Amino acid sequence: MYPVIIIGAGASTDYINRDYNTKPDGYIPPLSNNLFDPKRFEKWMNKRPEISGLVADALTYVPHKFTIEQYLTKIRAESKENESRKKQLLSMMYYLQDLFFDISENYGNQTSNNLKALINKINDKIYNSNGAACFISFNYDILLEQNLTEYISDSLDSYIRNQIRVIKPHGSCDWVYYIESHFNEIKDPYKHVLSYTNFLEAIENQKLSLSPRRRTKNFMFSYTFSNENGRANYCPALALPLENKQKFICPQSHIDKMVEALKQTDRILIVGWRANDKNLKLLIAENIQPGTKVKIVSGKKSSAEEIKNNLVDLKSAIFDISEKKGFSDFMKSGECDDFLNK
Repeated sequence: MYPVIIIGAGASTDYINRDYNTKPDGYIPPLSNNLFDPKRFEKWMNKRPEISGLVADALTYVPHKFTIEQYLTKIRAESKENESRKKQLLSMMYYLQDLFFDISENYGNQTSNNLKALINKINDKIYNSNGAACFISFNYDILLEQNLTEYISDSLDSYIRNQIRVIKPHGSCDWVYYIESHFNEIKDPYKHVLSYTNFLEAIENQKLSLSPRRRTKNFMFSYTFSNENGRANYCPALALPLENKQKFICPQSHIDKMVEALKQTDRILIVGWRANDKNLKLLIAENIQPGTKVKIVSGKKSSAEEIKNNLVDLKSAIFDISEKKGFSDFMKSGECDDFLNK
């Protein structure tokens, strides 16, 4: 057995049944179109003041005219001839890392969460067999990883070397790039990154020869720390939410494991992922076996139908849209057991 589970923002927003939530509602992970909600996230915006113009502009367009991905794609195109826009986008990378790390710390680690329940059910199926499972997460938060501490350590290799594997194509709030030695004397790497005009292109085109790594507790709240070689500097390793991202952030070894999982699976569970990532949709279409079952869980029937329509190229797949409203209802209903057992 080798189920593939694809989770998006909706899985984090519905991470726990609200009746069992023990943490402040203010830390509930947002859906992508609510990333710039000033009522909830002004504290983090003030920490990265360079994004203020971007936020003010975005609120006039999103969501009534553009999705956040469409809006930011427009800004990315403008930034090629506008240094101010480029700085705003670089600052947004730090904003997203700050925001989702704090959300993970202040809303995560709850005992009765849906991800833990799903993982337990999967473990029951694969523990005494040669089976495996692969989570593909498009979320910057680490709510999933908090439930997999027996599998995942500080090494990115740990994400893919056990029976339950985790692939994060767009990076994570606790992943960073190590900036090479010519940055080592910089007192404020954040400000320096914003002043390095080609930094955004270097990350997008993978020209820095950097490999993402997890932040350890030695520098969890700073982008510098001291080691035996002196000071080293870091920047966020996550992809901005743009349409049709050109590159995956995760290492190639993770992508290889993801392709392996897609080739071997006979069932895919989609929870809260809108199926807008062109690269993953192509990999799914190229690698799944005919007759692969695809279960779609979303908060609304209309959004589930939209997800199915976005996967139109999966011509040989057998789709099944959950009748339940969201992740919590799906886990309570027994539909998850049916998905794993059939």
